[in-house]
Amino acid sequence: MKTIHAFSVSSALACLILASPATAQDAGDPPVGEEPGISALLFTEEADLDPVEGEGLSLQFNKVVNWQQRKTRDSNLPNLEFTSGEPMTLSCELFFDTYETGESVRTAFIDALTSYTKVVEEKKRPPICTFVWGQKFPPFKCVIESLSIKYTLFLADGTPVRAECSLQLKEADDKDDKKAKETKE
Repeated sequence: MKTIHAFSVSSALACLILASPATAQDAGDPPVGEEPGISALLFTEEADLDPVEGEGLSLQFNKVVNWQQRKTRDSNLPNLEFTSGEPMTLSCELFFDTYETGESVRTAFIDALTSYTKVVEEKKRPPICTFVWGQKFPPFKCVIESLSIKYTLFLADGTPVRAECSLQLKEADDKDDKKAKETKE
């Protein structure tokens, strides 16, 4: 039995819950060489999307800072001039398992996850989300840049019951909402 972390949401708030199981025995064995995951939450206020429970296995942040080299004749090192920063990216590995119930992992979890990559009709783009990993990382305002899904276990009839997902998120700022608020004021 997996643990579902309860929280209150308004009808406009859609959440994607990625919750770790209470114990490894409750959730079955994690993938070989992997430890049970960490609680995480991905949500958006821009669309009505279904929640999903899963398990986070890894997390990686990347930040690129651009510097331009300036030629110099009196030093072995060039002078560096800051030119710009780029959005931070966050990569995470997620694990979904429905082997014990026999339910399709695709319909139980993956369809909801992929819905975060689809265009929201009113915005004419996929939703801007907030990603929260456990309790020690600050919230990360982002968009989904890429999603890779690998089905790793199937029932005899071909039903997928285990999936590993690689999720690439890019730091984002919702300028559309800021402009709309400024216009109203």
